[in-house]
Amino acid sequence: MFRAVGMAARAAWVIAIIACLIAPAWQASATTVQDLVNQVSQTSYTSYITDSLYTHAGDNKGPGGAQHDACARSILLTMRQFGLTTYYDPFTYSGYNCKNVVGILPGVTRPDDIYIISGHYESKSNPGADDDASGVAAILEAARIMSKYHFEATIIFIAFDIEEEGMIGSTHYANAHKNDNILGMISIDMICYDTGDRFHANLWGADPLTTSLKSSLTSALVTYGGLTMNDSGAGGNYSDHNPFENVGKPGVMLTEWPKNYSMHTANDNVDIPGYMDYEFGTRTTRGVVAYLATAAGLIP
Repeated sequence: MFRAVGMAARAAWVIAIIACLIAPAWQASATTVQDLVNQVSQTSYTSYITDSLYTHAGDNKGPGGAQHDACARSILLTMRQFGLTTYYDPFTYSGYNCKNVVGILPGVTRPDDIYIISGHYESKSNPGADDDASGVAAILEAARIMSKYHFEATIIFIAFDIEEEGMIGSTHYANAHKNDNILGMISIDMICYDTGDRFHANLWGADPLTTSLKSSLTSALVTYGGLTMNDSGAGGNYSDHNPFENVGKPGVMLTEWPKNYSMHTANDNVDIPGYMDYEFGTRTTRGVVAYLATAAGLIP
């Protein structure tokens, strides 16, 4: 009897220890969309841009640029740190070995339903702070938070390569995945320039293909990000959403308004005082996280 009691006590002790070990994960999963939004940090968002994505004066992330491959590796390692399934998606362009950086958060109950958010890490042979480290930072901050939770659908975070030369990387990816059930794709392209008209963002996407996506995303950006939104209709070939539209998938570009005329120049760097509006980028990220958590089905 003593031994039985001792074994029971030991079993109870082991169960208690296991419960303590799994408690943080359980607490992380029992939450609301607002709880995820509240975790979006301006400090974290800013740090990606200033410390990890090679955005200082003199940096060059164009094809063959000195910081191009280092930036891709930094993104991959950051995604891997969050526990995502990560890989390089390689292709060639004009003699250069190029690569998209992909991180996957698999869905639990409907993994074949897919939502994608993206930015592009390469630039026009310049630092590319706003264009488009600001978008890549948004997907990294979203991945940092969302990787702690479970969702019904799969969420894919992509940093595309060679956007500036005609969406080469996103075309490569979209064509390879044209048979996937991609329910929504958001290209986050330039969301951190201090335009003077703060917190005013723009959506591009062809109707009727993207009407529902734009409506839901706009609602999230207004409600959770506090942004003023403008719908500019069809987005043409301005960003990485377009190759997805070309294969019949709803894709939109989310960008600042009005236009940043320092893009594609050496002045697109973080060292110019007052140039970058990190609060704008953070607010935009909050709206995107809210949209994804809702659309992909946050499991409480």
